[in-house]
Amino acid sequence: CLIIVDHLLRKALDGYKNAINKEKILHLRFESLCSNTSEEINKLTKFLNCEQTEHTKKQLIEANFPRLIKEEDIINKFNSLNAELSKEYAQKLAELQDKYMKNLFGLEK
Repeated sequence: CLIIVDHLLRKALDGYKNAINKEKILHLRFESLCSNTSEEINKLTKFLNCEQTEHTKKQLIEANFPRLIKEEDIINKFNSLNAELSKEYAQKLAELQDKYMKNLFGLEK
């Protein structure tokens, strides 16, 4: 699974690097969407030049938004995954997490 995620991520990042109209791509962090749901949904609707519909609230509730993501939970999940991985894949997972946390894989300035 980690190999697939890494492959798809590289493919997406290459596509972004080669994109002509980068201003047509919106970057949202999952953690921000969870904790600042209204603000992020407003960014998204403004970016898409649309309005929320009657279904938005229902979908957010079904997705358990807003919600708090505790750093402790992230660390516990990381450690749990790490315990199941080979040394090589554990290192790869740590690299991916580090790149995401630092600047969204280079997408944030």
